Amino acid sequence: IKNNFCHFNMFHLAQEVYPDLSVIDGFEGMEGNGPTHGTPVDSRVAIASLDPLAADTLATKVMGFDPKQVLFFSAMNEAGMGQGETEKIKVVGTPLGQCLYKFKPHQDMARLYKL
Repeated sequence: IKNNFCHFNMFHLAQEVYPDLSVIDGFEGMEGNGPTHGTPVDSRVAIASLDPLAADTLATKVMGFDPKQVLFFSAMNEAGMGQGETEKIKVVGTPLGQCLYKFKPHQDMARLYKL
């Protein structure tokens, strides 16, 4: 239940405060139990988009997670707040298939999403 409230709140917050530009610096990522007990990942990835949902969707995919499991991404996509379907996002630069990793999830997320 607690997780559903988080997704509900994130969706409604995005309806009020939505950025015009999203820049994700993944030059050095972090996996596991971050931010204090995570392990650095030398991923050397950067994502920028005028569509924040598309950027977050791609970042989730790059990290090796399924963006469709992030409920507020799906809700935002269905509400027309951006593109949340990976296959419909135009990637410029290095092809997405060459940027995929398999990050270890945070233990709480692993338990919550059965990862």
